[in-house]
Amino acid sequence: MIKPRPLPKQRVQIPFERSFTQSEFSRLSRGFVAQSMEDRWHVFFKDPWLTFVRSWSGFCIYKVRIEENGFEHRVAMVLINRDGRQYGGHDTREEAQLLSHLIDGMLVATPESPR
Repeated sequence: MIKPRPLPKQRVQIPFERSFTQSEFSRLSRGFVAQSMEDRWHVFFKDPWLTFVRSWSGFCIYKVRIEENGFEHRVAMVLINRDGRQYGGHDTREEAQLLSHLIDGMLVATPESPR
């Protein structure tokens, strides 16, 4: 596994609302390590951040701050890489959709997800 690089200073915060049950949060906090070349993401949780790193380059693309709120956990903040040398995304809505898709893949907890 390539050593993950930190989120660069060129970043933006985007609006993103999501909450998780304790069971869902437990699955998220286990993370995901790419097992093959087709897997595009490493995901790891170090309280309070869920971090999404590209598996081939080690570039950090998303950082999701998760806070406990009673019996659930909720997304408090999402930061996205904006260093054009590391990541080419610039459409906030598309990026929020991709992040949601990646999270959903982790919650389904199949060996192949998230891709």
